[in-house]
Amino acid sequence: GFAPYDRLLTWYHPSLKLAVYVVLDEARISAEQAKQALSAVGQQGFGKEASSGLGKFDVLDFSEWSPPSLENANAWYTLAPCAPQGIDWHADHCYYKTFVRFGRHGDSAVHSGNPFKNPVMLAQASAILSPAAGVGDALYAGQGLAGVSKAIESTVQQGYAPVLPVAFAK
Repeated sequence: GFAPYDRLLTWYHPSLKLAVYVVLDEARISAEQAKQALSAVGQQGFGKEASSGLGKFDVLDFSEWSPPSLENANAWYTLAPCAPQGIDWHADHCYYKTFVRFGRHGDSAVHSGNPFKNPVMLAQASAILSPAAGVGDALYAGQGLAGVSKAIESTVQQGYAPVLPVAFAK
């Protein structure tokens, strides 16, 4: 029978331009390869509605950007969710909210019999993290997580976030 349901879709104005910041390890992937990969994702669509033709975008520009430097930086501001657990922090000077990501496998792994990943706890974007080793010139914080799927043992979870240096009084 007919079973209607609600779903929330976000539509951006066609002339709207969004900025995406990418941190690259050029020993693993070049800027040109990253641009090609993002362009391919844009042609196919991104997100859970990609299979119905949504989530498409064009890469208009792909240029190097240097984050601001801050001489007295003593912490990072995260621009995405990350996995800070198990890393040496000045815990008294870290501020974040956690959330649990209930991930699912994509592509052909959806049909493996168990499309769900194990729940993973992450720090929300906009966290303030104060590394014990000092801020340095790091461009990202966090770590990759293994052991996140019972269905596919080799599955990993991205737990890295781009960061900006910040300074606050301790």
